[in-house]
Amino acid sequence: MTPLLLAIPLLLAAPVPKDFKPALALDGQWKVTEFERNGKPASHFQELWRIDGDCQTITHAAAPNLQPRRQKLRIDLKAKPMEFDYTFEVNRRTYSVSGVIAGQGDDFVVCFPLFADRQRPDNLVGGEGTLRYTLTRVKDKPPAAPEDRR
Repeated sequence: MTPLLLAIPLLLAAPVPKDFKPALALDGQWKVTEFERNGKPASHFQELWRIDGDCQTITHAAAPNLQPRRQKLRIDLKAKPMEFDYTFEVNRRTYSVSGVIAGQGDDFVVCFPLFADRQRPDNLVGGEGTLRYTLTRVKDKPPAAPEDRR
């Protein structure tokens, strides 16, 4: 038997490290840290993304009076590159946008066409006709230490 075939059972039986984070565990709150439109840096209105399963809610910290936008998500981690699709409604009309996504742990990048009727980008580079977001997970603040009341 070749050494590679002997190593496969050992790899399958290896314990998962305690601090292991699967690629793109997206549930939680995310802050947009970089935004590009047509391949050039642009303002992102201090967007916060909240992802819960297949639902995404986007709020604008700089414009609290804007209604949060809810979108349905579909993420395919097996596609190459990984696919990120969302569906939303405006004035009772439904739109779908198809993008690509990559990341690990507390950061991810998503790139999709500027207009809903365009085809999915084939990479995360961005450029003309695309929107490209870089997001970082918003970590919960640790609870404050209790005051010493002696």
